[in-house]
Amino acid sequence: MLAWLGVGSIGIPLLAACSTAAPAAAPTGAPAAAPTVGAAPKPTSPPGAAATSAPAAAATSAPAAAAGAPTAITAPASGKVVVGGVTLPTYAPYAGARPDSPGSPDGMIDNGYKAYPATRAKSVTTTPGDGSDINIMTYTGGAVPPAVDSNPGWQQVNKEVGANLKVNMTPFADYFGTKLQVTIAGGELPDLFFIIADPGITLVPEFFNAKVADLTPFVSGDAVKDYPNLAAIPTRAWKTTIFDAKIYGVPVPLRPYFWWYWVHQELLDQAGLKQPTNADEMKQHLTQFTQPNSGLWGIGVEAGPIYAYGLWMGLFSSIFGAPNNWAVDPASGKFTATFETDQYKQATQYVKDLYTAGVFHPDSSNYNTISARDAFQARKFAYRYDGLEMYGWRKPPVQLTPPPNIQLVKPFGASGGPGMYWFGRPNFGYVVMPNTLSQDRIKMLLRVLNYLAAPFGTEEDLLLRFGVQDVEWTADANGSPQFTDKGMTDFMPWRNIVAPAPVAYLPVTVPEFPTLLQQWEMELAAVGVEDASVGLVSRTYAQKGATANRTLGDGFDDIVTGRRPFSDYDGLVKDWLDAVGTTAKMEYQQAYTAAQSKA
Repeated sequence: MLAWLGVGSIGIPLLAACSTAAPAAAPTGAPAAAPTVGAAPKPTSPPGAAATSAPAAAATSAPAAAAGAPTAITAPASGKVVVGGVTLPTYAPYAGARPDSPGSPDGMIDNGYKAYPATRAKSVTTTPGDGSDINIMTYTGGAVPPAVDSNPGWQQVNKEVGANLKVNMTPFADYFGTKLQVTIAGGELPDLFFIIADPGITLVPEFFNAKVADLTPFVSGDAVKDYPNLAAIPTRAWKTTIFDAKIYGVPVPLRPYFWWYWVHQELLDQAGLKQPTNADEMKQHLTQFTQPNSGLWGIGVEAGPIYAYGLWMGLFSSIFGAPNNWAVDPASGKFTATFETDQYKQATQYVKDLYTAGVFHPDSSNYNTISARDAFQARKFAYRYDGLEMYGWRKPPVQLTPPPNIQLVKPFGASGGPGMYWFGRPNFGYVVMPNTLSQDRIKMLLRVLNYLAAPFGTEEDLLLRFGVQDVEWTADANGSPQFTDKGMTDFMPWRNIVAPAPVAYLPVTVPEFPTLLQQWEMELAAVGVEDASVGLVSRTYAQKGATANRTLGDGFDDIVTGRRPFSDYDGLVKDWLDAVGTTAKMEYQQAYTAAQSKA
């Protein structure tokens, strides 16, 4: 039985906090049928809306490619993938570490491992560094680890890399709230620094053009084969590293399944209920499980405009069939924002109705991702939509009777049917370099990143993931590494600089894992749709999107909670279109058309 399924990087300690993906649109009141594959979502009343094609949902259970991928991404006969006018790095998956349960060749379904491979190859055979100091700036999801002089794992990595990696680590909230922006504004950039791929971080192409090294000559197309571990990073992960037809960063790839909808299945079983198959059944469940006298509510969510009671993150909006942030009509190249569709408006009414019904845990107005996750784990609510990636099963902090059995809620549409799932962003972020470096130093840093991106099941990955054997980890009966107390303290956020392709692996023995995870991934992949703006740039959205989205999110939050009437919806969307949306649509169309012509 599943004890708990959380969110984070598999086999790596959980990130302590997380910014969210771009706002999503959702439908309203009475459940509406999801749009027919290829049909255009109907815009609502605000002017400036352009009708577009809804992203198509795949019909198979194990797709060979992401459903609804924007057509600005092309694959010529040569096998090269062109995005935003530039050829992406040639994808060459790592051939080692034979999985117990193979995934899909395109990386949409993870390779599964029941234990850490006992036989491990070295993926880097020559020393990548040149003996110099390398200044690196990134974030940490937990406490800052001990300095290098008391951190054996860090020391060993420096030895193998052949350089002195001076890693400046800052807690997540402070890094993206202050540290990164101050460093960029100050002008003195470290050799390597990590940038999150999030609309809440205002970064424009001008910054990259003026300050960041263009990596295109070194990693575009077959050039990346000089760095085999970087070539093993899935193609999808590179798409948001591009600005003005140049590749500026090396990504930390994410599986497409960034947010997951979970349920305490044991509560459904106790009540004799099956999982919901439409919006009406979902509301009935949430209402039935809201039992304040027993300390139980239907659902719990994070507070704030970037969540808007689950509306903003793609849960209810995808149930009602709204586009994944942006949709494009392939024939005309015109873009539509999810907020201006009837489906998103319907989802907003639906969430407002849920709030009026009292199904949200009262602490939802104060929860952050971690506290909401902990409350769900303690079974304070039956359903939970949670972000990042699954990091596996672990024991709950309190004993529960019956034991928790966390399961994925299978996708469904508002009026029934298979529904839709919004694929998450392709990467959590990417590491970049200043453009003041020589070509030789850029190549050396790419060799170091090639080491740090060592694929799962290699000797380098074992060190990067767990540290030094018998000091920071020991092997269990199955040979899988288990952290010692010192290992937990020493843990270094190497994967917050660059990372390999995700795999389904946990450093604990759980019979259901990883095949159950792969089954869930197939279910989500079958109905998944991409954001059509991935790989494209709108300068207006990059500069003004974060502020405009927060204003719109505040308005949606007010509508959901009754502080504003629902009749304000159209005006809020019109204001958003005037502030950023209409111009962003035009710029995305221009970028889309230009990318098509260069493909």
